[in-house]
Amino acid sequence: MTHVHPNALWSDSMDQAGYLPEWPQISSMFRGYNHFNRFELKRLKENEKIEEGRDSYYRLLFLVRGKATLRMLKEKSRIISENECVLLPTGTTGNLYPTGNGILIILLFDAIPEVCERKYQSFLYPYLSSYEFRGTGVTVPPVIMNSLLSILRYMDDDILTAELSSIKQQEIFVLLLHYMHPKDLISLFCPLLKKKLSFKELILAHYQKAHSAKDLLQISGLKRTSFDKKFRENFGTSAHQWLLKQRALLVCRKLKDDKTLSIEQVGKMCGFNSSTHFVRFCRQQFNCTPKELRRHVELMK
Repeated sequence: MTHVHPNALWSDSMDQAGYLPEWPQISSMFRGYNHFNRFELKRLKENEKIEEGRDSYYRLLFLVRGKATLRMLKEKSRIISENECVLLPTGTTGNLYPTGNGILIILLFDAIPEVCERKYQSFLYPYLSSYEFRGTGVTVPPVIMNSLLSILRYMDDDILTAELSSIKQQEIFVLLLHYMHPKDLISLFCPLLKKKLSFKELILAHYQKAHSAKDLLQISGLKRTSFDKKFRENFGTSAHQWLLKQRALLVCRKLKDDKTLSIEQVGKMCGFNSSTHFVRFCRQQFNCTPKELRRHVELMK
């Protein structure tokens, strides 16, 4: 049995911060604000066509007031009602035909904000295989409508600065994730998530929920041989050894940062069913007990 020294493990983690997004050394997860990501306001009038799309941006169309017919190339016409939203994928043209006066707020974006992206992937990926994009409108929960109404007010008062717009964009994505039903989220973001999610991103989105390499194999949907090959290509080791290292990193971090927690509490938070199992893991990985390991990591910078 080769034991891992905590110092070496701690040092190695610096190059693998993406595996633990909450790791102290990671800088802010907020990507730089893209000034082409923005909100747009459209005042709808009866029989006045609104054309959107034909570029590299996704568009979330929020119909705050009114009713309209949405026509997309090679798709059936769809009725979008008040308090509903629909996604226009990149490169897609959509023509909106209002049936009366109304208000449309459009969120243009090139990607889900990084602060939300992994949560979206982790939460929605299990549903992706059973859903296809239909471009239908979905009902927007009241709490999100309230946020949209505040954006409308900022636009009317001409105070929606680039910085405020960036904050409100992230707020919308967080609210969608927490208040919209998974089926509705899938119908909105299916094309975006299916396009972006690579094998490595899939593993990083789900490994914290996996108890074994077999769990990751099932999530990937690949055959064992293909999975093992892809895993080594992306992570440089086997899935079993990689999971052990991530768990060891988590143990070190919890023992170092959560000083108010008992050894037993840390063990449970790290997924160990019993103190005996936790002690055995630490002896196998670090050649010491959890209590001895805590004393050591507390001395590390």
